[in-house]
Amino acid sequence: MRREPETELKDTIHARLQSRFELDQVTGCWIYVGAWADDGRGMIRVGGKKYSVAKVSAWLFEGIDLNDDCYVYHDPRRCRAPACWNPHHLRIADRATAFAHLRRHGLWGNSLIDRSTADYMRLQATTMPEREIAEYHDVNERLVGSVLSRRTWAS
Repeated sequence: MRREPETELKDTIHARLQSRFELDQVTGCWIYVGAWADDGRGMIRVGGKKYSVAKVSAWLFEGIDLNDDCYVYHDPRRCRAPACWNPHHLRIADRATAFAHLRRHGLWGNSLIDRSTADYMRLQATTMPEREIAEYHDVNERLVGSVLSRRTWAS
């Protein structure tokens, strides 16, 4: 019996995600180790279009339509890793509701680091190279560059 094309696509994408993740034993995060956006979000192609791994996870496990304008974000009480795709760490909402929730938790604009960490990174940059700052905070170097250039946590 032939399976539906979407089911086959979901199985293929799920297998790709599983082949490119590391389990964080402490947080339970499923960290995608494939392509990342500058802000640290894991990114994967589905049908020729790039999506965040969080949105793809919601598509796989919650059945959302990838083209819906819903916003998939990390529940800050469970996870602050933008490359995580563990469905138990994700929430689905409209954009306004999601950003209101993130603001309440002090995470507007970046769910990986908080504002005081960004300020500390800027202070460290006076004496340390970006690579060392990234290692110290356990983040990728591109995110440090975004913080230092004020593309992330501008104030």
